[in-house]
Amino acid sequence: MSHLIPLHWQRIEKAILHFGCKYIGQEGSHRKYWREGFTRPIILPVYKEVPKFIIAQIIKKYVKVLGIIFPIDKS
Repeated sequence: MSHLIPLHWQRIEKAILHFGCKYIGQEGSHRKYWREGFTRPIILPVYKEVPKFIIAQIIKKYVKVLGIIFPIDKS
């Protein structure tokens, strides 16, 4: 399984928008994205490098709703 690395917020935003989420606003340094089927919006901090734990939280909470399928490594 690959490891997460810190990413610039704009790279994460590009992926969020690619999966059909809509930008709904910003409060301070946090941007909000929404899509049908969500119970809560995705909150993305506007940081030069978004920490790995925040990226992991976004993946864990929204991967099923977004319909993302990861290949299973059977090595």
